[in-house]
Amino acid sequence: MIKIKLLKKFMEKKFLIKNTAGFFVFITTILLLSVFSFTSCSISPQLIKNRLKDFFYNDGFSGQSQDTVQDSENGNEEDDGDAANDDERSPMPINVYIDSLIDYRDSNIIMQQLEKSLEEYKLLAGDESKISAESGKAFGQDNLAFKAYSGFIQVYDAGSADLVFKIVSGKQLDIAVAGPFYYAAVTSFYSLVEEISYEDFDQCWRGIKTSFNDLEGHDTEMQIAVSKQVFDVMENITGKCNAPNLHILSSQDIESAFKTGIILKSGGKDTNLDKEAQNSSDAGNSIEDTAQGTDGSAVMQIMSIVSFDNINPYQKVLKIGGINLLDKNIKEEEFTASDGSFSYDEQNSLNYISNYPFVFAIGAEFNNDVIDRELIGIIKGNIKEAISSNRSEDHLASVIMTGVTALTRQVAARMDEKGILYPAEKIRDVLLDADITHISNEVAFVPDCFAARPNTTVFCSKPEYIELLKYIGTDVIELTGNHINDYGSKWLDYTIDIYDREGIPYFGGGRNIEDALKPALFEINGLKIAFLGANPAGPSYAWATETTAGSAPINSLSDELMEKDILQYEEAIKLLKSQGYIVIFTFQYFEHENYSPTAKQVEDFERIINAGADIVSGSQAHVPHGVKILDNGFINFGLGNLFFGQQPRDAILAKKVRQGIIAKHIFYEGKHINTELITTFIEDASQPRPTTDEERADLLKSVFKASKGDGSIIYQAQHK
Repeated sequence: MIKIKLLKKFMEKKFLIKNTAGFFVFITTILLLSVFSFTSCSISPQLIKNRLKDFFYNDGFSGQSQDTVQDSENGNEEDDGDAANDDERSPMPINVYIDSLIDYRDSNIIMQQLEKSLEEYKLLAGDESKISAESGKAFGQDNLAFKAYSGFIQVYDAGSADLVFKIVSGKQLDIAVAGPFYYAAVTSFYSLVEEISYEDFDQCWRGIKTSFNDLEGHDTEMQIAVSKQVFDVMENITGKCNAPNLHILSSQDIESAFKTGIILKSGGKDTNLDKEAQNSSDAGNSIEDTAQGTDGSAVMQIMSIVSFDNINPYQKVLKIGGINLLDKNIKEEEFTASDGSFSYDEQNSLNYISNYPFVFAIGAEFNNDVIDRELIGIIKGNIKEAISSNRSEDHLASVIMTGVTALTRQVAARMDEKGILYPAEKIRDVLLDADITHISNEVAFVPDCFAARPNTTVFCSKPEYIELLKYIGTDVIELTGNHINDYGSKWLDYTIDIYDREGIPYFGGGRNIEDALKPALFEINGLKIAFLGANPAGPSYAWATETTAGSAPINSLSDELMEKDILQYEEAIKLLKSQGYIVIFTFQYFEHENYSPTAKQVEDFERIINAGADIVSGSQAHVPHGVKILDNGFINFGLGNLFFGQQPRDAILAKKVRQGIIAKHIFYEGKHINTELITTFIEDASQPRPTTDEERADLLKSVFKASKGDGSIIYQAQHK
């Protein structure tokens, strides 16, 4: 095929080979290529192909132009020195090598940007006619000298290239031109392993160890499942892998492993993806996670390394050295050239998380003798713009959802005694760490109310308590609470006046039914987010009407009325989705004191997901409930108490109502990619704080055991 193309090019170009030597060399080269097609001769065919390219692109092997050959025949030969100068001035090709670790898409983009950069370089030099074989150079503004180039030729030997693109990490990041690209270590959402050190991972990768410690200090055996592409890049970054528990799988099989808890039995580092994909449905070629034995033997779980933009809700992103890639505002540093040569200016600089181990970039090594400094600068700028990082904080958004807030009874008593901000002092930083912080405030503000009245279920809050909500950075208020009209609907009107004055949007309730059904709308980093909420639990006096304030109702007094209302919310969700919104829907559902949701609760929450909601969250629960992860959405059936004091006599229930969850939902480039469950424990019947590792493990085990749906098999297998 190569020979045919070269002969065709030869005929199309109508080269005038008027000297016998030139014709002889051409024919000899074609014959040599024929020999190489049938022999294993050690002389490189690439060398001969390069010489042919020289022949065609430079009109002869000597680098002489067609005009020079003509002049020679006319007796206008120059001396050897002038011939050398002509050769130096002739438009030259730039040989480009792109490492095979750079994926096909990015390789194509690189070649496109190189051609674009050359055109810009020629424009910078002035008229393209000034760059000719005769002059060899052009002079633009300020008498800057520009070299003449014929184009870029992709070669497959880095040693023969003038420009090399390769994957770089660590100290080599100083030559980066695109990225950075981040990989995350992930395990099952239901795992109790949450943080590892790089040293531990490195030992696992090299086969020195195969387990990590979980929240309870147990050794947890990990099966490592990665794609072939990720494996190749990780070996480039971290070194050769000798892990005996490594499985190289297709991306689809890895995703399935996180959903089901079953991975392929690859027998170690098997890179035959087609074979494994073929065997993925073979029950005899799979293994299930095993339960932790009473003898303390390790639990088997799944770990993978995934590109940041491939993180999904079935996974838990592991902190490495204390760094969580899902966090925003991680301190970043600029790439800088160690030797000062061709370092980035402010426009072309790239930022990266300097102490995170799984970060790499596309680097470029330029032959400065061949490639002009001006062209290098243009290439760097264009490639940086064309190939962006897979983790940009400009595309990252987070929403914190919380459980019950009722600034009354014990909480109100402590606020009056110890200060209005007291309940949030130990949890404020957590609540501030999101783009949008949601609070479901179930109680209306009433002037001169006795908010601290004990042993009552008729609630009110003092208007000055609004300072607590401002202190924690409340961005949106939910009004679905069943106590919202305990003192009458006029005080909800009064409360909404306060929210309006403070500029805090609300949803799930309003001044009348029309207002109560309106969504609260936000836009964060280009991500459109809508909040809707409803109260099916009642009581009926808490519901808004055409003329009175209240919560958005789902009338549960009859099946017919309930169905009519739910259909109304489904249509509202579909409309918002058609307008490009991420939809977060909240329920003030029927209360119970178990970790597990009821069957009817699962049915109703899933129905809202299937209508198009991305997140469904229960705001009613005084005890945290399980979760459910679906391909089309994420459900928290109940989050427990945030700011609400309960002191039941039953010791087990007393512990449950002090446990709480703050759900932090992470969105990237317009989709929900992950949810973090931040666990809390209430002290002094009023003040939530982050849990200890032991308390967190205890709560998560209860919540995971109660979880229903895809993925819970992983937890159940570990903790029967």
